[in-house]
Amino acid sequence: MNNAEEPTTKLGEFIRQKRIEKDLSIRKLAELSGVVNNTVWRIEHGEIVQPRPEILTAIARSLSIPAADLYALVDYPSLTKLPSFGAYLRARYQELTPSQVAQLEGYFAAIAQQSGINLDGPEPGEDEF
Repeated sequence: MNNAEEPTTKLGEFIRQKRIEKDLSIRKLAELSGVVNNTVWRIEHGEIVQPRPEILTAIARSLSIPAADLYALVDYPSLTKLPSFGAYLRARYQELTPSQVAQLEGYFAAIAQQSGINLDGPEPGEDEF
């Protein structure tokens, strides 16, 4: 099977998109996250569809995204945080295209802004009352 025919997953596509947005090569993401270069490549290309949670956490940290977003894409529960709206949409409604998800995220962000909602969530300790 050549590269153009290799299967991908929502997780692999999402990680690749975020890596490219950060202008990182696979090698650089592997170096930053401490994950083996070949493992990052295999995740992006759909050969590893459910990486261990510690790998997802390391990759998420290196991409500056919530680990819960990656967990949602492989059906791992997040014990501390809910995934972002976009990650939820990608995990729950897999038939949505990236463009449709982006449109929904934009609409959600506009409503949140009108309502004075901070989409980054509460500050540490803010919701512990």
